[in-house]
Amino acid sequence: MAPFATGGTAEIIARSVAASLTNSLGQSVYVDNKPSGASNIAMEEIKRANPDGYTLILGQVTTLEVNPTLFEKNYHMIQIKILLPLLWWLKCPMQYIWLSSYIKFIKAQFLLNPSNKLFFGSSHLLQVH
Repeated sequence: MAPFATGGTAEIIARSVAASLTNSLGQSVYVDNKPSGASNIAMEEIKRANPDGYTLILGQVTTLEVNPTLFEKNYHMIQIKILLPLLWWLKCPMQYIWLSSYIKFIKAQFLLNPSNKLFFGSSHLLQVH
């Protein structure tokens, strides 16, 4: 189960893992997207599932660590952590090949003129996944 909307990084990972499991196990493994409720709807469904090892969830730090604390939920689970590279696409002058140098440039622009605007786009609400 993927507690996120279709088309994002989490779904790509979930479908990749499902395909690998299908090949390894010799039986179909599918991804069921259950977005909404800050991932809590999917987590509650997982909690109610038969503990036979056939129902898995792909979560992020918010799903597996923050939400159980924030919403006082108690989930007992085995966690497998996957590290992914973070890729930034920036529209900026070519002399800034490192994110750190671009950030220094942006900070300097705001110090020179506080009315400058910075625009940020993400597939999630200011969240890195």
